[in-house]
Amino acid sequence: MNASSVSSISYTAAARTVDTNDLEKQKSRLQAEIRQWQESKEDVKTKTLKITQLQMQIEQIERRIAERKAESKSAQGASSSLNGNAEAASDLRSLYGVNTGSAKNPNGTFDVRI
Repeated sequence: MNASSVSSISYTAAARTVDTNDLEKQKSRLQAEIRQWQESKEDVKTKTLKITQLQMQIEQIERRIAERKAESKSAQGASSSLNGNAEAASDLRSLYGVNTGSAKNPNGTFDVRI
């Protein structure tokens, strides 16, 4: 893969982090709403129904957060793997004297070392 692939993976991981932060905020708002319902003067049946609905929404959000975090870790692993591969290739080129640039001799010919 090339550098644009690495930056694309990094960007995707960053976007998932932002999305995860938004989900965490949404979860906090729902938890605050549950507390409001627990303190409300509504009848027990209505309170229980609404609190149950909110808890189900929180569970869905928690699953989405876990998915995003797993995807982010996967993307970060892929990015570091790509960076590591590029570094390893560079090390091998220097170890074996491989010149990836062009080496033009004074007589107009090119040297290629393998």
